[in-house]
Amino acid sequence: MAPHQALSPGAVIDNRYRVIEHLTDGGFASLYRAHHLHMDRMVVLKVLKENAPSLNDELYQRFITEARIMARLDHPNIVRIYDVGFLHDSRPFLVMDFLEGEDAFHHLKHHGPMPPHRILPMMLDLLDGIAQVHEKGIVHKDLKPSNVFLVNPHTDEERLVLLDFGVARRAFFQQQMTVAGQIVGTCRYLAPEYITRQEVSPAMDVYQLGLVLVELLTGRAVVDEDDIGACLMAHCRGNLPVPPPWNENQFGALVRLALHIDPTQRFENGAVFRDALNLYLDSSEGRTMMESSVALWGRKAPDSQHLSPMEPPRTGQPTSPSRASISANTTTGRSAPLSTRSQRRVPTPTRNHTYDELFERATEAYMHHDHTTALKLFEACHALRPQDSRVVHNINRLKAVMPKQ
Repeated sequence: MAPHQALSPGAVIDNRYRVIEHLTDGGFASLYRAHHLHMDRMVVLKVLKENAPSLNDELYQRFITEARIMARLDHPNIVRIYDVGFLHDSRPFLVMDFLEGEDAFHHLKHHGPMPPHRILPMMLDLLDGIAQVHEKGIVHKDLKPSNVFLVNPHTDEERLVLLDFGVARRAFFQQQMTVAGQIVGTCRYLAPEYITRQEVSPAMDVYQLGLVLVELLTGRAVVDEDDIGACLMAHCRGNLPVPPPWNENQFGALVRLALHIDPTQRFENGAVFRDALNLYLDSSEGRTMMESSVALWGRKAPDSQHLSPMEPPRTGQPTSPSRASISANTTTGRSAPLSTRSQRRVPTPTRNHTYDELFERATEAYMHHDHTTALKLFEACHALRPQDSRVVHNINRLKAVMPKQ
């Protein structure tokens, strides 16, 4: 078989897509910016590389599986796929959104870590996208900064978009897309259960997103060993290093849960992780963190590669993460309407400390799966401030999952 040729600028694919330029190369595919001639819009073509190891059944099936997975997803924080086709040499290609911006890996390299008031609302939205992925029975398996794209950075429209489902798998399918014993993924972001047992579940994505979250906030990878073996050992030992300021607050407890060595002790899926982060941002500590971030950095995101790592405020008592988890049964689909980005970025201060303390205790009880206590405390909050829609939603959600009396 003759070697496959790279696509040249000006080439017209399938009588619809004119190639503009080559963008980048991945493990087995190349990306090109192209112009849709009929719809007059920019798109991205993802094409199997000319030097791919082989166009064998596994590689072809992995590519087609990615197309089918992405076609089933519809979320603003997941890249969209519009079309699938074949080149004249029979290589398949995908047609996806063209996004303005850069991936999170390069953004960190160029601009340094992101402050909490900027990244946490975007992470909340990204987790909502991951929740949809998990609802479809899919596990991404390869979440890392280079697979998270920052769209329209430093604007009010910036958001994180999930890319590359090339190694994703259906969590409930028996088919294994890798040879037995072969580890697919970047070693700095591999979950310990996947390293040791090739066990795949939504908790694996939770672990990887926990690593990504810490890296976006601090500018440093949690596991940054240069040696592959050392990376794998660091994950398998557990007790990954968390920045010292987080050891004394609830945010640190949340991060440690996401990074727990035991997948059964983590947030079970993206929806549970999302709800836990949402509750934290609604707590007094979370609001203090956001207010302090706005005061320190201003409303505009910092644009410097010489920033020091983010240090959350040391508020409240130390919170132990041991065995603290939220059941997947506490959420069905998307939670109550999440606050808008602008509301998250400029938190509204509250002067009623009694109410704040009750809400804080209710949130902590909820995160520790003590639904009975959480319900009583949220009902006390409702008596003090019945107009707070967050409390009403939490009460209704708890009543829905608790056994009927």
